Amino acid sequence: MLGITQKSSRSISTVFRSFSTDKFNGVFPPIITPFDSKENISLDKLKKNLAVWDLKPFKGYTVLGSNGEFQLLSMNEKCNLVKCVKDFNPDKLVIAGSGQKRKKYRLRLCVDTTA
Repeated sequence: MLGITQKSSRSISTVFRSFSTDKFNGVFPPIITPFDSKENISLDKLKKNLAVWDLKPFKGYTVLGSNGEFQLLSMNEKCNLVKCVKDFNPDKLVIAGSGQKRKKYRLRLCVDTTA
């Protein structure tokens, strides 16, 4: 995890230049974030869901999007969630919500989840 003042090997401009609109043709369903009984993210349940969803012709997934859990998660939890989805099937594209109230946190989330 990168600190706010640490430099990343990938700048924000590098991240955005790597985008191509052709990559985003297809279906990217918003996925839910499963929690356990102690209100922790359940990565095991997430992986089970991803195994089922990977059987569908989805181009990728939308993480931390429109399901409302974004504001409930810490920065580390957000990054771990995105990393888990990205690592599960590297061939799938991941669209991740980054709606932080402060610009420096928004940029940190973008850089940290693309590393």
